[in-house]
Amino acid sequence: MVCKSDAASRQEYVTIRRKESGLVTKKFHLHQDSVDKLYELGLLIGYNELELKKNENLSAILEVCIDTFTDHFPKNRKPSRNSIRLQQLHKTIKFKEDEGYTDASIAEFLKYWDYQTPILFKNMTTQDGMKMKKFKLISWSDKAVARIKSPEYLKEQTEHLNKRPKRTLRKQRTVEPQKRKKRDFEDMFRYEI
Repeated sequence: MVCKSDAASRQEYVTIRRKESGLVTKKFHLHQDSVDKLYELGLLIGYNELELKKNENLSAILEVCIDTFTDHFPKNRKPSRNSIRLQQLHKTIKFKEDEGYTDASIAEFLKYWDYQTPILFKNMTTQDGMKMKKFKLISWSDKAVARIKSPEYLKEQTEHLNKRPKRTLRKQRTVEPQKRKKRDFEDMFRYEI
């Protein structure tokens, strides 16, 4: 049996070792399917079940994922924070649905725990044709929950949220500075009497 002081000294040793190695401790909250995928990825990389129980190995896998994402992902296709937020809400809604909650009770759950409503897109008919307009839900409702839990709706919204707006560069009007009359050094000291 390990004495409490031994466990405390081991924890202190591990904390110092991590700090000296340049590691920063952070606490992450993941959905269970993300944890399962992280373990699957670890097994594919070559870790065994025992090694995957260590936080340092899971952290290493996360670092590889982050580095791969930032180094190899095309610049114009990175997900926006709004689309990531929408995917998190989708997973939370699906989890509550699997627990037996109805759409109305999920909406009440989201209101109770102050989940922010997501930014979404909707089709707008204009004189020029169909356009997408960005909007934010006013409050949670069973209809909003039903839409967000739909995989097709999630895919469509994610595509729109990840699109980079086309920017047109306009020529800036340049105002030429007024030209001053050159004055000689002597002119500065010349006085008329």
